[in-house]
Amino acid sequence: MQITQIFSSKFYSTPYPATMKPWKVMIITTAIVMAILFLAHPWGEVTWRENLYVTFLTGVLTALVESIFYFLLPRIFPKWYDREHWTIGKDILNTIVMLFAIATTIFSFFVVFFRMPTSWEVIGSYLLYFLLVIPFPTFFAYLWQQNLILQRNLKLANDMNERILQTSSTPECREEVEKTISLQDGKNNNFEFSPSHLLYIVSDGNYVNIVVEKEGKSESRMVRSTMKNVEELLFEEKSIVRCHRSYLVNLDKVQMVTGNALECQIHFKDSSDTIPVSRNYRPQILNQVKG
Repeated sequence: MQITQIFSSKFYSTPYPATMKPWKVMIITTAIVMAILFLAHPWGEVTWRENLYVTFLTGVLTALVESIFYFLLPRIFPKWYDREHWTIGKDILNTIVMLFAIATTIFSFFVVFFRMPTSWEVIGSYLLYFLLVIPFPTFFAYLWQQNLILQRNLKLANDMNERILQTSSTPECREEVEKTISLQDGKNNNFEFSPSHLLYIVSDGNYVNIVVEKEGKSESRMVRSTMKNVEELLFEEKSIVRCHRSYLVNLDKVQMVTGNALECQIHFKDSSDTIPVSRNYRPQILNQVKG
């Protein structure tokens, strides 16, 4: 990633999937925060028992605040925390607010229960200390998660590409009479297509955009239907599966799959279009390509 990309709005709107469960991230980051605070003991010179006790309390507070951001807020604001639409920008903003909440909670705890003297200088230095310390485990968790995403996406891409290569080198017997699907477009005209010519289908509200291969080129038609209805019509077509909440793909038309630290992308033989592979549908796709 280039430094200039950080200043691009496109960078912050880039999808940012999560690989680890929230409780795992919470445990890892809390443990690192406790380790750093135990070694630094910013509360002054104390015995190691007192230092351990205060560090434990700080870790509990950190975990409580994190649990609010990982479990409570997603229930209150499900649209904002929808993982299918989670982006780098949302993750950065959520992390900044969470760090500030953790620092404020710990500071308030020490003021109330340990009678810590308060002044603008003390408040400023204390919050600054925690805002400088806490990002280290957060950054570590971010790098770890990015590496996990990269490895997972590369594995999926390799598995699918191997299967595609095997399938392309194995001749298959096709029925002479091809099945035809008929749907009505927005102008009340019937649109017919053969599942064997289908590339992919993408949903758009009460419509679906059907992209098919015709004479080596891709053509699309918007028809009034739901993804669920189309999926039921194509139920018998084992090569046509969901790869995303908004996409159906014909695996027989896939040329290759690429993966990076953000996502996996499906590429087609007869089109320059690419479509994403959602985390939730990857097991289904792997089972299909391995079948």
